[in-house]
Amino acid sequence: MPIAAVTFDCFPPPMADPPGRETSSYSESELPEPRLSRFLFADTRLAPLWAILRLYVGWQWLLAGYEMPHAATFSYVVAFGELLVGAALILGLLTGFAAFFGGFMNASYLLAGTVSTNPALFIVQTMLVLAWRVAGWWGLDRWVLPRIGAMSSRMEREVL
Repeated sequence: MPIAAVTFDCFPPPMADPPGRETSSYSESELPEPRLSRFLFADTRLAPLWAILRLYVGWQWLLAGYEMPHAATFSYVVAFGELLVGAALILGLLTGFAAFFGGFMNASYLLAGTVSTNPALFIVQTMLVLAWRVAGWWGLDRWVLPRIGAMSSRMEREVL
């Protein structure tokens, strides 16, 4: 007696790829990126969303760095780091790195026992790290990342 195959149709059938974007050209060592994550983290149509989130988190870091009490030498280093992360996120410059180090600082604050807005900022920064290719599209990353070689020609085609 044959067993019926069970399929899960959670997503609509795949749409035809736009010209110049070959998703079936993956090598044997590459795993194809799922459509949902490609839409969320690599589609320039979501660049406005990532720009808003990036500006919000950057502003929070600038405020934190500006309002930091200057009690010890380490506080200067932390305040400088917060200012750098905030400025980089607002400018859209190396957004993935800035969001990563901002998330690292947020995790440190959480582990030290402070709560404040750290959990929410940590979640948004994690999403910004995942969306590093498009999060700075409305910023300096659009020109800086290709110049420093952070995007291969294939990645550039997928983002465009």
